[in-house]
Amino acid sequence: MKDLARILVKAGSGGKGSVHFRHEKFAPKGGPDGGDGGKGGDVVLVADENVESLVEFNFRKRFEAKNGEQGYGKKMHGKDMPELVVRVPMGTVVWEIPPALADVDMRKREVFEKVLASRQMVMDMKENGQR
Repeated sequence: MKDLARILVKAGSGGKGSVHFRHEKFAPKGGPDGGDGGKGGDVVLVADENVESLVEFNFRKRFEAKNGEQGYGKKMHGKDMPELVVRVPMGTVVWEIPPALADVDMRKREVFEKVLASRQMVMDMKENGQR
């Protein structure tokens, strides 16, 4: 049974806004009418009683949500992206480690202890459906 996994989680970036100006026959001064970019997707960990171990994270270590779509002219808003749901077993404790230690080889004891000393607890997933 696997009880320790290290994964990379990245939320999607917001889409770029559009710089656009009106040019119409009966609007002499025109004006800006660019649209805002869409919201990037969030990454959400969900405790699930049907997931038994962290074995899935041996095969997939990166979880990245999609970026928002760019805005368009005529004040058209870019498309928002859906959230990415990652299911984990109940009882999972989520820790954040500093980016400088994200890619280190933790098989060496002194490196592993350095990572343990610098981590911060984010959440303890105790209940089914907890996000």
